[in-house]
Amino acid sequence: MRRARSKLRVAYRRERGGTIPYRPPDDLRALATSSVPDDKADRSLYLSVAMKFAEEKIHAAKTLRTEDAALFGASARTLKGYAMQRRDSLSKRHRMLLWVVRARARFIAHWYDPHRDPSVGTTAALADLLDAGLVAFDKPMLAYTQSELWRALLVLVAGLNDLRSPAPLADYVDWLTMCCGKFFLFAARDGAAFDHPLFRRETTDGNRCANEDFFRETERLVYGVERRLHVAFSFPRRAPARPTSEGAMRAFRRWLDPCLGGARLDFVEGEFRSQMFEWRVLVGEKERYVEEEAFGEASGYNVVAKWRPECVDECTEYLDRPEAAKTTLDRVLLAPSPSRVDPVCDGLCAIAVSYMFDAVLTTGRRFRDAFVKRRDELRPPALPCGPFPLIVQSFNGFDVWHAGELRVCDSFAHAFVEWVRLACEDERVRGLLPDEPRTVNLLAAYEMLFPEEVGTATALRRELDPLSVVGRYPAALPAHYGDDTDAF
Repeated sequence: MRRARSKLRVAYRRERGGTIPYRPPDDLRALATSSVPDDKADRSLYLSVAMKFAEEKIHAAKTLRTEDAALFGASARTLKGYAMQRRDSLSKRHRMLLWVVRARARFIAHWYDPHRDPSVGTTAALADLLDAGLVAFDKPMLAYTQSELWRALLVLVAGLNDLRSPAPLADYVDWLTMCCGKFFLFAARDGAAFDHPLFRRETTDGNRCANEDFFRETERLVYGVERRLHVAFSFPRRAPARPTSEGAMRAFRRWLDPCLGGARLDFVEGEFRSQMFEWRVLVGEKERYVEEEAFGEASGYNVVAKWRPECVDECTEYLDRPEAAKTTLDRVLLAPSPSRVDPVCDGLCAIAVSYMFDAVLTTGRRFRDAFVKRRDELRPPALPCGPFPLIVQSFNGFDVWHAGELRVCDSFAHAFVEWVRLACEDERVRGLLPDEPRTVNLLAAYEMLFPEEVGTATALRRELDPLSVVGRYPAALPAHYGDDTDAF
């Protein structure tokens, strides 16, 4: 396999208005230690110089000095950090260039290191992920062809939405980046390596190499997965102080029963049908839809219908089952899977809980906006702060953020129970909901979920107005809806 040599034209910007022109890094060490410029023209120059360094350093070289390999690794990490913070604000061209440069740097840091780790990307290192169905091929990753690498990315994305823990993916996604860098750096005369007809092009000297579609689509998928991992790993994580009891889960399930009758059920099922498709959208699909459908609404249904129409039939069949909402909520009583979450059950629980709380919160406030943070809303390192706990979707499941730590929970239902406990047992909060009257608090919910703590709840109640609305079964219903006949 021969290296593809691109001709890059690098030129400094002229001074404008007496300002000092940007000077890009002039050696590898400067590249590894300097930050990426925010100015668009300066960033173009920076990325062009980085491309030039990558090609010149490995030209006619089988290995690099360990120090140089480490500098390429440092540069790849710098570029990844910049992508996590700024990628969505970049132009399509700069997204692609940034991705190509950092993938190349990551590959060079490994492949040209004379002391590289021989276990990287091997079948032994991938054994657990292979068993979990997240790896497509039982072979060393650096031996993947282009079509195999693309298939590996699709398999990972397809299995990502219900994966419980991000920990097993950290190294794997890094190795996928490295494999992409191999195809971004080399060209080959035969078609064995570049075997995907949509993602290759012919060079003027008769070689085959990756085309811009391959750059763009791999960037979209890898960034989507990396972004989700970046958010998840930004939280200090710990287990709850005590596990959620079966009695608490049964009480939580009974508390939701009023949502399953009459007009209330119509409201919950309507939200359920709308949100079902949002939960099925895969990494990169919504962004690609927006690019290709300029005038279409990027709703979950539209996105799924365009890219995976068979999934629409599957979701519709599930929603049309008798008592679909009830049987889904009943799954909160089942033992949680150690490796997978249940996004449908979690999502429906969130809808039902929001419905119950929205009835008593100040007009205009919604539970899901005030007390639940979805992963798309999180922008590390700016994490939620304050004494009141929040239910946070840090990866795929729901946990509780409190006192600067993430209490890892098994499901939304478990997270809600832990949220109530922390809010009532924290002396700074004492069960009061922020920006709400003292009569709207969590003490009734605390008594319902933790009957053994009735003494604690009684003591807190003495300090508050004796009326407690939220959580009093079955009083926490939307009062403005009236009865079942005139709810709307």
